[in-house]
Amino acid sequence: MLLESDSDQLYPRSDDEYDGLCRQLSFDELPCELWGRVFSYLDPIEDQLPRLSLVCRKWRAMLRHFGHLWRNIVITPANCPVTRCYGLINSIFWRYGEHVETLTWVNGSRVYESSLHCISKLVNLKSLRLPILWNRSVLDCLAPVKLLETVHINGGFDLKDSDLIQIAENFGELKRITLNGCWSLTSAGIKEFLRKLKRPSAELKLKINAGLPIQDYRSDRAMLHGGLVVKTIAESESAASVTVLTLNFVSIELEELWSVVNTLPRLRKLAISNCERLHGVRLKSNSLQKVYLLHLWSVLFVSIHAPNLRTLKVDEGLESAEHLEVVSCRLRDVYVDGSGVLHTLNIKNGRLRNMEIFNCQDLDTRSLVQSLAENPTLTTLRIGDVGVHDLSLDDNYCPSLQDLCLLDDFSCRSLRVRCHNLRVLHTDEESDLDTLNDVLVMADRLKKVSLVGVPNLRNFIVQCESIDKIELNICSDYQVCLETCIIQAFRHLGFLRFFDCSVQTLILSTPSAGVVVLYRCNIGDYVLEMALNGCPNIAHLNLEKCSALTKVRIPMTANLMRYLNLFGCKDMLRVDLHCRDLLALNLGECPNVRLFLNGVERNLALSSLNTLEFPRIVLPSKSVRWSHDPVPELCFCS
Repeated sequence: MLLESDSDQLYPRSDDEYDGLCRQLSFDELPCELWGRVFSYLDPIEDQLPRLSLVCRKWRAMLRHFGHLWRNIVITPANCPVTRCYGLINSIFWRYGEHVETLTWVNGSRVYESSLHCISKLVNLKSLRLPILWNRSVLDCLAPVKLLETVHINGGFDLKDSDLIQIAENFGELKRITLNGCWSLTSAGIKEFLRKLKRPSAELKLKINAGLPIQDYRSDRAMLHGGLVVKTIAESESAASVTVLTLNFVSIELEELWSVVNTLPRLRKLAISNCERLHGVRLKSNSLQKVYLLHLWSVLFVSIHAPNLRTLKVDEGLESAEHLEVVSCRLRDVYVDGSGVLHTLNIKNGRLRNMEIFNCQDLDTRSLVQSLAENPTLTTLRIGDVGVHDLSLDDNYCPSLQDLCLLDDFSCRSLRVRCHNLRVLHTDEESDLDTLNDVLVMADRLKKVSLVGVPNLRNFIVQCESIDKIELNICSDYQVCLETCIIQAFRHLGFLRFFDCSVQTLILSTPSAGVVVLYRCNIGDYVLEMALNGCPNIAHLNLEKCSALTKVRIPMTANLMRYLNLFGCKDMLRVDLHCRDLLALNLGECPNVRLFLNGVERNLALSSLNTLEFPRIVLPSKSVRWSHDPVPELCFCS
């Protein structure tokens, strides 16, 4: 607790004393620790942190003293344009290199020779990733860096076995090594490299033939030796070092893959692509956590039994795979591109959270339903063509579903979702779902329903306790012709916005609504009147450019209506307002409209009308548009 005298000094009671104290304070009196905390919010590259040393001697000394400011250096094409930052990078390496522990040079950023030579100044560097091909000259530049623990090596055709062994001799503290696209290495060289490492528990990420340029004549040799490298490493004493394995253009068969995976006890991630001799994928591993399959044209089936598997991605190119089976008790994410041939899907998990499945025209519906039923924890479902015309999802199959996304190839005619925990239903970006005709959504508390790219939608029904936002046909090039649109929210409707819709029947049933926007919608007078009778308490009703409307009547029961926008309703003839609390009315570009306030016609030709208390009116001669906010903002048209 402060003493009374101290309190008086820290918090002067008079303005004069306060002004005098402020004149006495300066930045120089702030403690160095506080400046170090401030500087820590700046990025060394993007914010050009070394330039602060030009301010004063104190700042220059602090930049040298606080090593945490330079501990992690990340260089990306965004924060390091060629014309500006390479001198800055070199100055960081020269002046503060002793503090740098992690250097990550993202792909796409050019590495100049001068910067490469400056890396030798980073004597305490522990993690290094460079987007260049390693060769003998690169090894000579990096030789002074003795404390490296993590390194990412891009070998290409230049890195030889002797160079790899030299890396093990130069960097004896290596713990994590990534060999990415080292196309000239042999199994003997990799075995000798692992043997020379001083740490027997080192982790090796082996990416065989990653990025292999198949047009190069040397690629044939890399393809032939890739399988031999895998099998030799798996049979050696160093098999326990491999944690990540990528096979690309590798000559390997089903039994060989099974044997390799079983002999790698620490393998956590497996990626396989472009292996022509592989006619099936059967895996059983206690360590596998991630599996990626891509462009395996000859594979007929995929069967994975891995209790610790968390992520499975079956990408495009499995054009013969008709069966997919996954058994895992920890699976979280599944991505399946059926390539148009997948017939059965069997996912036994119990903890699945996210699933994306599409391009499965021949999928057996029973297998899909069974997989959904066996994963009651599924919360996010991104679904495309799954070979059914009418898709129904309910609490029996998806009791935890919260986010449902319809992908571009979604081909169902009708969608019925009865999931109480559903929060979001939306279509994928830039998708066109030409087949979708009917949508029924039943949930408790919806956050958002957004359907874009549904030109043939005819019936749209939403039933819930409350919903925050409904959007239909936003920014599309065509008109949606709705035969029936029913929105029932037992508590509240926050925001509803329809663009370019022709609505034959509109039912809004909710005690209150925030904003209702029917922009350029073809809606008749009687349809609008019935909608307002079901939901009169709309705070902001926007009927901009609804050309089919000729009269609008707002009843006395609309106690919550504050804003009514009829801008651009050129055929509007009569507006009857009986709500007393309306704040503003927009009649812009309604040349023939007659306004009746509580049954009494007002002369809109009188310019003084705009100053009356009830309400503020945009006259028909004005071109003033309103935004779709709860309290609209004005936009003056030219």
